[in-house]
Amino acid sequence: MTKGTGHEGRPPGKLATSAFRLFLLSFPRSFRGMFAEEMEGEFADWYAEARGSGVLGMVCFMTRTAFDMLTNGVRERGRVRSIEDQQRM
Repeated sequence: MTKGTGHEGRPPGKLATSAFRLFLLSFPRSFRGMFAEEMEGEFADWYAEARGSGVLGMVCFMTRTAFDMLTNGVRERGRVRSIEDQQRM
């Protein structure tokens, strides 16, 4: 996937954008504050690339995106919680 392509093509539709933003909620608020805008831009670029692979390609792309974001979001929440617990000691 090409990085920083300038969002060629049409932007993701409302459903895809809403789903992405929902997946983003799996990350801690502090993380979202730092990276959400950049992540949304990358998502738009990757979405534009995936759009050319047809319906099945889009389904695969969104499934991978959901899995990746949810697992990494939960992992990041655990990392932040661990740091906060260490600071309390």
